[in-house]
Amino acid sequence: IWNLNIFTLILLALVGFFISLYIVLSKSKTCRKGEECDRVVGSHYGSLFGLPVSLIALAFYGFLSIFLLLGLIFPIFLNIYYDTFLFLLILSLLAGSFFSIYLFGVQAFILKSFCPKCISLAIVTILATIFTFVFLGDQVIGLLVGHKKIILILHVLGVVFGLGGATITDLFFMRAISDHSIKRSELSMMKFFSSIIWVGLLILVVSGIGLYL
Repeated sequence: IWNLNIFTLILLALVGFFISLYIVLSKSKTCRKGEECDRVVGSHYGSLFGLPVSLIALAFYGFLSIFLLLGLIFPIFLNIYYDTFLFLLILSLLAGSFFSIYLFGVQAFILKSFCPKCISLAIVTILATIFTFVFLGDQVIGLLVGHKKIILILHVLGVVFGLGGATITDLFFMRAISDHSIKRSELSMMKFFSSIIWVGLLILVVSGIGLYL
């Protein structure tokens, strides 16, 4: 049963990897300027810290696929890092699911344009999250309780990132108002710290769920 669960997760991870790879490779070919996919993938919501979200997803699913494949081929490898791996898997998939829901909301209510490939990737992420919670069952609570201190540290980091990012962004904004102009460098810094704010909020939500459970 364990091998079957790992195999299912590997399939979902590989599907996520190849969808991400397709988005990265086909963006310049299939997303012409002005089309719906260009308005989504090419918007500033399509990147985090200057990196395309699809590239981040590609790295995540690539690492997940390799780790799971190693665990399937060499069970002792997965057994050594069992608790740590499952804990990181839960947190990562939860973060990915919430971020996917956020991006879908952006497409639906802000951009009013949809990227079918991006939605497919979001569905895979949410399915992987649901499947992981179902096959782990009561182990999820035990894993979260066993890593309570780490979750608390992450929660504090989320507050620091969110509050610190918001404070620095406000300082740049107030400086721009006093100059009656926003320089390109100031705008870049504001976008950078805006990404930090979103990461902080995401960490707060995921770690908050971990603390609650």
